[in-house]
Amino acid sequence: MAIVDDDPAVLKALARLLSARSFVTRTYLSGPQFLVSLPDGVPDYLIVDLQMPEMNALELQHDLARRGIKIPTIIITAHDEAGMQERCMSAGAIAYLSKPVHGTTLLAAIDDAEELQDLIECHWPATGIKLLNKRILATDCLETNVTPVGNTDSSRNRNDE
Repeated sequence: MAIVDDDPAVLKALARLLSARSFVTRTYLSGPQFLVSLPDGVPDYLIVDLQMPEMNALELQHDLARRGIKIPTIIITAHDEAGMQERCMSAGAIAYLSKPVHGTTLLAAIDDAEELQDLIECHWPATGIKLLNKRILATDCLETNVTPVGNTDSSRNRNDE
């Protein structure tokens, strides 16, 4: 799990919280610092501050997309801007949280991401998925007669079980 924030106190607090929950974390003070680390390995998840001086979270998301790198990303922010949540979610963020981030809220967002990732990898063919704000829509499966693996009702998701 990578954490990117220009505030060392936030990095320390989030790393401590996640380490206590057995997550292996790496911390970075900027988007460019994180990007330089990618040859060492792509993290399973990314937590990134929206507003940072060198590169904001949205710019980081766009840079990763240009490189063809997809990392489930949680955006955190102390200064919410009108329309920014929609922009971040449209760019692929799985959650958008306001600071101060409560531990239970962050852990719930990570759990949601893990469940979604498991569902994608284990239960759905890659060609039949549309993701929209952490929801799986089965419309492509229905239109192409593709049935999700292990589930005959393509309109159900894990939360319905």
